[in-house]
Amino acid sequence: MIYSPKTIEEYILFFLQKGALSTTELLQKIQTKRTGTTKQALYKILQKLKSEEVVIMRSKYVSLSHLWINRMAEYFATAQRLYTTHGEPSEDFLQLEDGDKIVYTFKNPNSTDMFWGHAFGILSEVTGTESIYLYNPHEWFMLARYESEKKLFDAVKQKGKQLFMLTGNKNELDLFVSKEFDGVLLQYHTLQNKLFPKDNYYLNIFGDFLIEVCLDEKTSNAIDRFYKTHTIFDEKAKEALKEIIERRGKNKFVISRNARKAEKLKKVFGKYFFVKK
Repeated sequence: MIYSPKTIEEYILFFLQKGALSTTELLQKIQTKRTGTTKQALYKILQKLKSEEVVIMRSKYVSLSHLWINRMAEYFATAQRLYTTHGEPSEDFLQLEDGDKIVYTFKNPNSTDMFWGHAFGILSEVTGTESIYLYNPHEWFMLARYESEKKLFDAVKQKGKQLFMLTGNKNELDLFVSKEFDGVLLQYHTLQNKLFPKDNYYLNIFGDFLIEVCLDEKTSNAIDRFYKTHTIFDEKAKEALKEIIERRGKNKFVISRNARKAEKLKKVFGKYFFVKK
């Protein structure tokens, strides 16, 4: 049990309940309760929990995944409150002032999206009822990581918020995912031409917070080729796409706070969507 931990995994969840910790701090805390725990043993369990999307790791810090907290909301009510409010922000990006930004890098699109989902959930919570604006060259997340993506969008819908997604291409599989949007709270529009010049650029807007992501160019080109050569999404296509998003490369993830830039970009989305009053 997490509230009377015995195993390394239980201690990890116990100590991360109140916020992110460095791996050094986490090991020290576990060793005070479970003497003899080694660094190697800790990292082995952390990798397991990361693969299960229970924890998020970047740089030398570890935190609970917002997606996992939501799935276990009843059991982890305290953790959910601490990870999603301004009261005691456990995430450094919540403390950004206007004009500031934080840059992260990830080894592949899959690990990028794990942290992305975590940040998305938190920013969706802290921006209250404000609409969410998204731009993707392709909405491949709904194909390769369907369960995680759908949970995020369902949570937005349950709160009565609106989400607007623009996709910069109009291939068969770009149109295929439109069935996941209801056209009212969750709205989706495909563009004949890209909205931004870079084919690997992704944008999310939450109030005056922005997430801007540049995927590795070679990987992004491979995703684009996948969309141009596949018209049906079956198991074979799913495996091909999953192989692409596991490829190593430099993936840049930027969270910034810029009210002026956010408002300017929201106006670009305005002509494509119906905003409820």
